[in-house]
Amino acid sequence: MDKTITNSLEQQAYERVLHGNGRWHAIMAMAERGAIRAALHETAGNQTEAARLLGITRTTLRERLGRYDLIGYGRSAASASAEN
Repeated sequence: MDKTITNSLEQQAYERVLHGNGRWHAIMAMAERGAIRAALHETAGNQTEAARLLGITRTTLRERLGRYDLIGYGRSAASASAEN
């Protein structure tokens, strides 16, 4: 995902926290999204391994990828590694 879009989404979540709209959910979503991104980065986009690192099922991970618009996230790193 484009860094500008990522920053915009994070800013929107942060603003919701500041204004009290869904404070708990916004904080948890930011934390969960960040953990998923980190796990996918660590595993070069391997969803099975990322789910294992997170302690969730692959099905749950796929559900969260859709929720946070992260489908395909981490694959570009895997593609770049395979090309080199």
